[in-house]
Amino acid sequence: MLNGNAIYVLEAERFLFNESGKARKTLARLTVGWNTFCTFLGLDGWKFIRQENVGREYKKDVISNDEVLKMLDCIKEQIKIVENPAELIRLKRQEIAILFGWSMGLRSCEYKNANFNDVEQYGKIVIRNSKHNGIREVALTNEVTTTILELKTLRLEHNLYPINGGVFEKSNGKSYSTSTFRRWLKKVATDCDIEPEQAKTHGLRHRFAKNFNSNSSDIFMLADIMGHKSIETTRKYAEATFEDQRATVQQISNMVMGVKLTQAS
Repeated sequence: MLNGNAIYVLEAERFLFNESGKARKTLARLTVGWNTFCTFLGLDGWKFIRQENVGREYKKDVISNDEVLKMLDCIKEQIKIVENPAELIRLKRQEIAILFGWSMGLRSCEYKNANFNDVEQYGKIVIRNSKHNGIREVALTNEVTTTILELKTLRLEHNLYPINGGVFEKSNGKSYSTSTFRRWLKKVATDCDIEPEQAKTHGLRHRFAKNFNSNSSDIFMLADIMGHKSIETTRKYAEATFEDQRATVQQISNMVMGVKLTQAS
């Protein structure tokens, strides 16, 4: 039999559980565990019986393509007027960092794998020690390749070529940290009057996935490009937003109304 202290603890646990801000799927799993625990104690009256609406949630959209283009244009305009070599190199790196996330879906921790030799000879980036270990190769777009080679030319002109040939390699041979990439993007976003919270490296990666999903139904290729171990992870990136839902519903409505008008005439 439970004593007064045990009842008090269970009451507290029940309250905290009920008021928690857990995601719906997580809350559903915890509910099963809690109810099993109550069955074991013979406290069926303490079970949760409330039904949660576990339908798909439409998330707020990430940074838009127009906002990314605005950031890139802002950097290119600065490059035209800056004369300091170190500043030019920094701006060119910022441009590449944005393209890595937006055009290729790379994680910010993978930027350091970019090497001038791989880019020039093979047109790809070989990512070693990635999030799920092993090696993965990501093909470069023509724009990214051109921008990286422009950076290489700029560094050679000013005798600042990196020791190990890394695109994001500092003068001491070490690569920039992920926090540096985030700081760069935040500064560019602020200069462009874009909400800094929108301009994150992961937001660019998310935008790449959405762009890919809008133009191709090959979710397995998307998983390979983004380095996902599970296809379920890729599905999260491809999930629709409320605006996507609205646009799709409107498109279907327009099509149906068009058929209806044609039949009426």
